[in-house]
Amino acid sequence: MLLSKDSDFDTRDYLRSEELRQFIKFGIVGVSNFIVSFSVYYLIFNYAKLSVLTGGGEPGWGLSVVNLLDQFGITSLDGAVANTLGYLAGILNSYLLNKKWTFKIVHKDPRQFRRFIVFNVLCVVLSTAGIFVFVDLLSWPYRVTWIGVNGSITLLNFIGYKLWVFRA
Repeated sequence: MLLSKDSDFDTRDYLRSEELRQFIKFGIVGVSNFIVSFSVYYLIFNYAKLSVLTGGGEPGWGLSVVNLLDQFGITSLDGAVANTLGYLAGILNSYLLNKKWTFKIVHKDPRQFRRFIVFNVLCVVLSTAGIFVFVDLLSWPYRVTWIGVNGSITLLNFIGYKLWVFRA
């Protein structure tokens, strides 16, 4: 049903609303988060020697980790590790820009930072689990999978930031 001329909803007021401005700013911050986190993810996935994290096949704890993963059919953690580090770089960027610019938070509230950390730990676990399943286990293309998984997480982030993390 279309709105009548007598409707209380005014498009011009909505276009000038703080909520719309916040959503647009969140989108801009999201683009910068995408650039930061995907750049880190891409560079680590393609250029870092992640075998160092599991000992590179050398005797010791690293070889034990490799053997344990191999028992479960897991031949690589490259996608999961690269995603975790990229996500961490993105959330640092996100906190700084969203707090100061998007939601214009000027007071220091330690609960806010704790909520931000808790919420983002949940999101990085969800994101990394998705990458692990689709890239590391099912061998889906890492770029497309990363965009799909993290696009879904971005929507969850706006809702969580608006309603819980940066609420007034």
